[in-house]
Amino acid sequence: MREEDRNINEAYLNQDGIGLSQQRDDKNLKFRPEYDINNSNYKNFKGMNDGSKVNDARMPTGPDLSSDEEKEVSGYVYDSETTNTTPENPEVIVVGIGRYRLDSLESDIRSSLKDLADESTVNIISKITAERAVLPHKVKALDEVLKKMESPAYKRKITLAKQKR
Repeated sequence: MREEDRNINEAYLNQDGIGLSQQRDDKNLKFRPEYDINNSNYKNFKGMNDGSKVNDARMPTGPDLSSDEEKEVSGYVYDSETTNTTPENPEVIVVGIGRYRLDSLESDIRSSLKDLADESTVNIISKITAERAVLPHKVKALDEVLKKMESPAYKRKITLAKQKR
């Protein structure tokens, strides 16, 4: 998942939203809202903007990047105070569903699997193979987070957090 997409996702979770009144207030801004041709990096990206013009919102139209190959991300470790203090049980964002603690996500998956054991075969198949099935998405997110936690950088983060305690 691109960093830009992650930031958009977190903005929708109301983690870093800015009110419209703050965006339009000239006194609070480091850079004024009007487009300043002399203080712009627009020229640096001339090859990417295909000669596009700046629109009324002072945002240039951009190239179509939909052909970029991106790995679909189901979940990732959310960088929060809780995650920093207990990185062995981080907060996990399951994209499109919500934020869980790692142990809560694991127990939720376990309970869902236990509930499936009592279902009929048709219901099991539909709950696992449906287009918008939640359980497989949670399992993929858990797998991605556990792989991330196996990386040397994350193991170092856990070690440093334990030393601080």
